[in-house]
Amino acid sequence: MSGLRRGSKMRVTNSSQLSYGNGIWNLNDDTRAELAKSLELMSIPRPRIGGNRKPQEDWSIPLAFCDERHIEDVLGLGTISNCWRMKERMKTVSVALVMCLRIGIDPPDVIKTHPCARLECWIDPQSMSAEKALPAIGSALQKQYERWQPRARYKCSLDPTSDEIKKLCTTLRRNAKDERVLFHYNGHGVPKPTENGEIWVFDRGYTQYIPLSIAELQKWMSAPSLFVYDCSNAGMVVKKFKDYAEGLEREYDLLRLQQNHFAQSLPPQNAIRNCIQLAACSADQILPMNAELPADLFTSCLTTPIRMALRWYVLQNRSRLVPAITVDMVDKVPGILNDRRTMLGELNWILTAITDTIAWNTLPRDLFQKLFRQDLLVASLFRNFLLAERIMRSYDCVPVSSPALPATYQHPMWQAWDYSLDMSLSQLPKMLESVAGTVASDSVSAAAATTTLLTQQQHKPVPFFAQQLTAFHVWLKMGFETRSPPEQLPIVLQVLLSQVHRLRALELLTSFLDIGPWAVNLALSVGIFPYVLKLLQSNARELRPLLVYIWAKILAVDDTCQSDLLRDGGHKYFLAIMSDPHMSADERCAAVFVIARLVRKYPEAQEAALKENTITLCLSQINEPDATLRLWITLCLGHLWMNHSASRWCGVRNNAHEKLIDLLTDSSPEVRAAAVFSLGTFIGSIKPKDRSEHANTVDHSVAISLLNAVSRDGSPLVRKELLVALQWMVAAFESAFVAVAAAMIEEEEGSASLAYNSPILPSNAGGGTLRRIATRVSMGSRHGGGLVPVENKAGRFHVTMPMGVGDNMRRVSSSSSIASQALGSLTSAVSIPSASTHVRLYRGFEALSRDPSPGVAEMAKTLLKILRAKRYSNSTFVTLVSAVQNSCGWNLAPPALYLHKPLVEATVPLVSASRGHHHYYRPGSSDSEHEEQVKYNTIHAGVSPSTSGTLARPLRTSMPSGTSSSLVSRLSAISSSAISSGKTRRLSPTLQQALSPIKTEMEDLLLRRMPSSATADPTNKGPLNLSTEFVEWCARTYSAGKASRHRATSWCASASHAVAMGDLESDAYYRRELRFRKNARVRSDAAVERGRVMDGQTRLEEQVMAARNLWAPTVMRLHPYEPVLLVADEEHLSTWDLVSGTRLGYLENQNPPKLGITAVEVVNAQEGVGSLVMIGSRDGAVRVWANLTDADATDAGGGGLSSPNEIDGRPSLMAYSGSKGTIRVSAESSLSGHQFQPKLVTAWQIFSELLQSTRNAGVLLNWNQRCEQVAASGDVRVIRLWDTRRELRIADLPTGADCCVTCLSRSQDGNMIAAGCGDGTVRLFDVRLSPSDARVKVWREHPSWVLAAMLHEGDGSGLRVVSGWFVLSSVPGEVRIWDLRQHESMACFQGGELMSAMAVHPQSIRSSGWIIAFKSSTAGSTNHQISIHKGLVGECVGTYKYYEGFMGQRIGPVSCLSFHDFNVRLASGSSDTTLGVYGPKSLGASGTSAPSATVSSSNCASSSASSTSSYSSTCAPSYQTPL
Repeated sequence: MSGLRRGSKMRVTNSSQLSYGNGIWNLNDDTRAELAKSLELMSIPRPRIGGNRKPQEDWSIPLAFCDERHIEDVLGLGTISNCWRMKERMKTVSVALVMCLRIGIDPPDVIKTHPCARLECWIDPQSMSAEKALPAIGSALQKQYERWQPRARYKCSLDPTSDEIKKLCTTLRRNAKDERVLFHYNGHGVPKPTENGEIWVFDRGYTQYIPLSIAELQKWMSAPSLFVYDCSNAGMVVKKFKDYAEGLEREYDLLRLQQNHFAQSLPPQNAIRNCIQLAACSADQILPMNAELPADLFTSCLTTPIRMALRWYVLQNRSRLVPAITVDMVDKVPGILNDRRTMLGELNWILTAITDTIAWNTLPRDLFQKLFRQDLLVASLFRNFLLAERIMRSYDCVPVSSPALPATYQHPMWQAWDYSLDMSLSQLPKMLESVAGTVASDSVSAAAATTTLLTQQQHKPVPFFAQQLTAFHVWLKMGFETRSPPEQLPIVLQVLLSQVHRLRALELLTSFLDIGPWAVNLALSVGIFPYVLKLLQSNARELRPLLVYIWAKILAVDDTCQSDLLRDGGHKYFLAIMSDPHMSADERCAAVFVIARLVRKYPEAQEAALKENTITLCLSQINEPDATLRLWITLCLGHLWMNHSASRWCGVRNNAHEKLIDLLTDSSPEVRAAAVFSLGTFIGSIKPKDRSEHANTVDHSVAISLLNAVSRDGSPLVRKELLVALQWMVAAFESAFVAVAAAMIEEEEGSASLAYNSPILPSNAGGGTLRRIATRVSMGSRHGGGLVPVENKAGRFHVTMPMGVGDNMRRVSSSSSIASQALGSLTSAVSIPSASTHVRLYRGFEALSRDPSPGVAEMAKTLLKILRAKRYSNSTFVTLVSAVQNSCGWNLAPPALYLHKPLVEATVPLVSASRGHHHYYRPGSSDSEHEEQVKYNTIHAGVSPSTSGTLARPLRTSMPSGTSSSLVSRLSAISSSAISSGKTRRLSPTLQQALSPIKTEMEDLLLRRMPSSATADPTNKGPLNLSTEFVEWCARTYSAGKASRHRATSWCASASHAVAMGDLESDAYYRRELRFRKNARVRSDAAVERGRVMDGQTRLEEQVMAARNLWAPTVMRLHPYEPVLLVADEEHLSTWDLVSGTRLGYLENQNPPKLGITAVEVVNAQEGVGSLVMIGSRDGAVRVWANLTDADATDAGGGGLSSPNEIDGRPSLMAYSGSKGTIRVSAESSLSGHQFQPKLVTAWQIFSELLQSTRNAGVLLNWNQRCEQVAASGDVRVIRLWDTRRELRIADLPTGADCCVTCLSRSQDGNMIAAGCGDGTVRLFDVRLSPSDARVKVWREHPSWVLAAMLHEGDGSGLRVVSGWFVLSSVPGEVRIWDLRQHESMACFQGGELMSAMAVHPQSIRSSGWIIAFKSSTAGSTNHQISIHKGLVGECVGTYKYYEGFMGQRIGPVSCLSFHDFNVRLASGSSDTTLGVYGPKSLGASGTSAPSATVSSSNCASSSASSTSSYSSTCAPSYQTPL
């Protein structure tokens, strides 16, 4: 949640000291050309950004709705596939050392040179007798292997026979079981392997060489095994081994196809092929015979790599610093192999790091894991094999391996090894001289003294690791995911073993992991996990911040590490960090995140955390000031008691649920959503069978608190989590909710008169959202919760009405099935205390199903569909499905698939053919009882038994229905038609077409009845398959990389981040700076224009655009900085290009019919094309849309241009449909080639109840960019202040009027609000006071509806209000100007007759300059005019009238007026769909009015074409083409 870390305001610091410098040349060509063009237009002699300038004002204005929850989908990154962890760890537990040397007798097929290599395991066989040499060599080889695997079981077989090898191999395999066995073969004393891959051994009398088949050897060794062949032509054995494995695999497949039982006794076909083999040379090569080398060169490289590497390095004369180093000197290199502080130990450490690095950068990841991470001995042998390849290739001998490895002998890292050897050996001569002098002066044994003193010598460490860390740091500065991985990563792993470099290595590793999941996966694959796990045992405080962040990154990407962390007690390390007050909030937050991921769906970890009092620790820090810390503490609590009742009850004892309820009003929407999530898991932590009365009471209280506090939350993120949380209540009390659902549907279908008249909207409001909400709420509030499920003695539930409601219900609807059945036993029924809770929750679901956010509404509808589908018993549903299949011929799935067993069986009323007869069917009753009941009700309903086989009776008896036009009635009508025509099995095309939507509804009903396990992943979904990815989305703070977290969807947001991070040379920053310069130019030019109007230098008499909209406009807004006109009608928002006079497109606002748009505001206007549009409608909802003015917006979710006739049948339009919405693009638009993708940024219900009056104002909005607040009012008695940063209501200011608010205006600083009311009063509010004292003044001089009220700031004269009132008679309207310091108006002038629209320019000119426009007409005439006035006396500066004639200008019945925020431009909309934009005449060079273009209003298409040149000439300096 990096968005929580960002400040609310992005500012440029020390921008006056900034200049372009050379940064301008870092831009791309298009940006540089556009920037140069703009600088030329602005006549700036030098491209400097700094200086005292007005564009700085735009930098100080915050951006609204730019948090991550607004600009990206709430989706998690997911966890990586566990490819780094080996499926099974192996260990080499047995080693067979087979030495076929026959010392003193050379094999017949090898001609040795003189002198010849004779050393075997660094022992000269000729230095002792053959009887002693062979055991000594075998013992030496065993000790060499024991350095790499000391715990293995070693068996030496010296000059063996085939029987001895067989016994040895079978014994070792039997003891090793499924572990690996190593077979080392030294064949220096026997002939080379045969072409059939046979190796040689001896007979009992050592008179003959006996061939040993590799197939027999493999049969004895079985798998898994490791073979090492140190002999000439060893590659032949590897080749034949592979051929044998392939043949065995084919034989195995054949036997398996024949189902032969013998195939069961064979080893798995892939096990033999996966055996590992190392061979000293290829199939046609012999071993080197250089006398300076050991005879077992390959074995020496594998078992004593440092000694062999030093010898070969000296023999190659590679030393540069000390060329006088000899072989005898390198044999005296001091140190212990396992002590990294000594020279020998450091060289072994460096060689391990280098070979690991070469393998990791060369091999595929899976092969690297298998060879270098699965088995310690195998890893050591393959590291040394890389060294053997380099050494033996220098003697024309190529080692072979299976699996085959790529050539690595020329890898660049070998140069680093040579350099390290050179640096280390340069210290050797001085060390030997110092030791020689000490030994000479002492009489002790020279050999022992030399060894001891050399070991004690202190050497200077080689700077290898420091240099590699520096190289890694350089890569991090330049590294990206698209680049190849850093080759130094395995070296960083080795550096963690050193205390000297550990801190720096952890810092670099932390920076690397911050790149993202890609980097975490690489670090885990290289083997970093056991090292950082071991470091948790360290008590060093300086490592805590680094380790906690590393573990947060690891668990965010791969949560399979839970068991490892818990097994080693690592959770205590992070709990200590949580409780440490000296740790920063970020570090404690990372520790909480680790604990939350540890206990997530892991009962053992939940139990361990409970024992460590983690819940108490979290609750003690739940009110921390840091929002991200509060977020993860809350989520951690939710994970602690998820499906863990013991943790839940611990939370109950600590009042955890009450503290979480307090967080439902937190300032951060993410924290509120986290609190809802935790309370949801709190409810679902107890299984239904373990529920007690206390648990039910607590859960009902929590559920009602959630519904009351969150159902009207401003963030869709929070409301979605509410539905996910409350599904646990539905699952726990399923039968009660199903009974409520059945009762609600019966209420809707049985009689519409059961619903009370809504006090909000008239009865003909068209089924709007607000009316239905008010009806449900009023029933619950007046009658204690409405329908009540009542429990009988058998533990079943049925539905009754609460006390006090029966009489009304009986009078209103005596035929209602549910009421008449329930009222019979009303007086004796005892209601469950929680029944009203179920009804309120169900009504809450219904209200959320009409939520303005589509995601929230869809989830609520899904939940309601599930409840409605589950209210029918299994037998009834089987009858239904069978009837549909038999009558309509549909091929539906077997009914048994959709049968469900409720958590608590419910008694549900079944409706017979007669609405007045009912019976209850218990799911546990037999089918025969049910059939008798159906037969009885059918007879008494007057239905002929002969029709029992048709569709009419079963459907009427048991068919589910969800609306007033139910599935029952529709299917009954169609069925009757089919029966009468004799086409029960074959339906006519007409009937098939009519049945198509019913079939879709039927299939949806079937899907809803399917068991949850059949349609949901139980690990990710809730009990009703409702889920979000909110938790994983929050985890992106640690799982996503730094670049991904700061990757914005628009360049303005990325520029804000660039400023915050100090990156003032970025492309995004330059683009935004250019935009703000253009904004400043618009404001300065507009100020000059307004001054000319006030000074009388020009008149507002020119129509610069005329066009026709598709619908009658209700609200219009001119974009402050872009040549864009926003026109709203009842259901759409159209976008018009003022330069070309063409329509760019229109958006469907998704508000209910007849509840149209009443307010439009431009949000983030300073961002130009990146601005948003806020729309308010009569349903009380506010929606914020993006990508409406951005011509470069593209569809991220799929979509494309469709043909003109595909949508709405309009040939003049092109339509673009995407995943977020639909926008139509005008065919004649200059931007019609672009693909518009509108995106709903957010939506919320700002008012849930509106007043009813003869004339409604709807919802009024006033947006303040600097405060990031919305002031809303309208058909209500309050002015509601809404904080969009926190997405919370700030305050409700009572208006004190008994009528609606008709207009709103707010001062620039946000402190004062002026509101005009329907009774003619103008009321002033000071938001700095308490809501009860906020109304500070009321002016009552207007007699009727106030059309407009505008707050103006004069030059030192304080705030003033301009207002005008609505006129419906021949009496002229009037405009009044108010001074806040006076109780009466300071000026007044009359408007025209029938004054029905008015607009005031937002900008004042000096202390007494206002520009006011209003529409008026003569009573009884169709002639309309728009008059524009200025100043205190209302001097007319422009009039637009209705003119006769073909070329005459026509003004329709004006419905709305709107001024530009800065320029003197007036937009008007008429009820006949005519649009017009008016402005001042163009001035010539002498200052007189220039000739204007002729405008024809009789044909708006031609008028828009002619007005294009006029608008361009008057507005071109102000509106530059956006980037």
